[in-house]
Amino acid sequence: MRRVVLPGALSGWLVGLRLSVAVAWLILVFAEQINASNGIGYLMVKAQEFFQTDVILVCLAVYALLGLASDATVRFVERKALAWQPGR
Repeated sequence: MRRVVLPGALSGWLVGLRLSVAVAWLILVFAEQINASNGIGYLMVKAQEFFQTDVILVCLAVYALLGLASDATVRFVERKALAWQPGR
């Protein structure tokens, strides 16, 4: 079980983790913009009310960097955990 089944299932599990991290960021952005009293989404909504496009662009860049960092983290874990596979 530990030497065959779990390593075989690990690649599929890590792909699912990558997808779920991406969906989690999308849901976070949506939820913060709909109903939040603080946070980046709240800052974006307030900046939209006052036509501050520079603040909106900075907030989008922060979201993008956080998303890229979380994806890179999962990819790093995937690379280390699946180092035994050929082609990795």
